[in-house]
Amino acid sequence: MLWLRRNLFWAVFGAASVLLLACGGWYLWSGVSGNAAVDKQIDDAKDALRVLVEAKPTPSDTNIDRARILMRQLEQVAHKEQRFFGEIPYSPQQGIEFLTVLNSNLTGLRLMASNRNVRLPSEFFAFSFESQINKPKFADRSFPVLAEQLAEVRLIITPLLEASVSSLVSVKRPKTPDDADASPYCHRLPRMPYTSLDAKLDLLICPYEVTFFAFSENLARALENLCNAERFIAVKLVSISHEEPPKGSGGPPGVPPGVRIPGRPPGVRPGPPPRPLRGSRPGVRPGAYAPPPPPPRGAGPEPGEVAYVLEDRPFKATLLLYVAKMVPKTVPKRYSP
Repeated sequence: MLWLRRNLFWAVFGAASVLLLACGGWYLWSGVSGNAAVDKQIDDAKDALRVLVEAKPTPSDTNIDRARILMRQLEQVAHKEQRFFGEIPYSPQQGIEFLTVLNSNLTGLRLMASNRNVRLPSEFFAFSFESQINKPKFADRSFPVLAEQLAEVRLIITPLLEASVSSLVSVKRPKTPDDADASPYCHRLPRMPYTSLDAKLDLLICPYEVTFFAFSENLARALENLCNAERFIAVKLVSISHEEPPKGSGGPPGVPPGVRIPGRPPGVRPGPPPRPLRGSRPGVRPGAYAPPPPPPRGAGPEPGEVAYVLEDRPFKATLLLYVAKMVPKTVPKRYSP
């Protein structure tokens, strides 16, 4: 202790030196570790650059310019196709005023069905809006969902009527607050949740179910019309069942309207075969059996050929359709039952 008092200056100086040496060593060790991390990043960047240089096609100036051109073309195509996913225009009326718009649209669909010879289940078929046509008051949460569904039902039914299907059986849509829980006009599938596309848009998918009777040609035409619709309509499911169509839905079973059975004049019902001729041909003894004369050339199949007769019958088709549309995130979320 006496020595420490006599050499206090040197003791303090020595302690400070040791402390400074320790700080310098720690700084040197941290610097070496930082340099090693930087060297590792440089090596990783070199490896990534080597992979890019050895890749095919090589990212040269020509390829980069070509990629930019393709990117611009892709953006143009995306902007052009985006209109198929836009919101379907609908009437903004609510409450009692909506009834006028509803009856006007339903009348237009019934008139189109009459002009296309499409049989409806009833004279005042409401295309799944049976619960709304006579309703004096609507729930506030039903709008604008109800108006949107009316526009979407018209978008779906119009291609089917233009295809001249035999008869329309039912139309089902997602449930709204104005529909009863056990309503037969509402689809069992609810409106699907919003799917985020980017920072500005959400994708909303609404399912619909349509059941009708049609021939194969009309079904093909209906599917083609749905593919060429103004908005995107996805045919999720096609179910076919061979059930008897409702009475009065068309001509005789198995024969499409306006199609004549080969070999039978119009309006002539099938009957027993004609009796064989007796003595009416030259060289045949009177009273003897004479085979019928051969048919004229071109009236039937040639010898060795097979006669094909297409018997097309109407069948029951059920379509599960998805209407997809992009909704801005700024628009409040719609009611989802």
